[in-house]
Amino acid sequence: MTPTAAIALVAVLLGGPAAMLLPFAVARLLVDRHAEEVGPAIRAAGRDDLDAPTFRALAKETAK
Repeated sequence: MTPTAAIALVAVLLGGPAAMLLPFAVARLLVDRHAEEVGPAIRAAGRDDLDAPTFRALAKETAK
C-alpha cells in the first residue's frame, strides 16, 4: 500500500464516523444553549422548580 493510499484509508475510517456523529453533537450544543437562553424567562414566569432534564423534556414537548 502506498503512503497516499494509507493516508486516504485513515481519513475515510476516521472521517466517516466523525462526519456522521457531528450533527448530533451540534444539536446537543444548540439544545443546551437554548435552555440557557429561555431558562430565565421560564423562571420569571414562576416555573423555577424545573431542573435541566425536566426543562429539556418540556421544551421538546412544546416544540412539537
